[in-house]
Amino acid sequence: MKRLLKRLILTLLISALLIAVAMTWNVWHTPIPEPTTFNKVTPPQTFQPLRLRVVTWNLWGILWFTPRAPSACRSSRSRSSK
Repeated sequence: MKRLLKRLILTLLISALLIAVAMTWNVWHTPIPEPTTFNKVTPPQTFQPLRLRVVTWNLWGILWFTPRAPSACRSSRSRSSK
């Protein structure tokens, strides 16, 4: 039992040390400079803006996720028939 406890403590210490080293490396390493000035670009004559359509899905409407799904389906059907 003592052997297992020593191995567990050693593993936890090594893990904590590795996490501390990774966090220190992320804090102290030099950042990459980002550009602050951009050249003005004119779009070509054939440029057409893109239209973006956002589609969402209601997870709570699934029957096995919520007990109120049948009533929600009935109410949505009654709203769509009007």
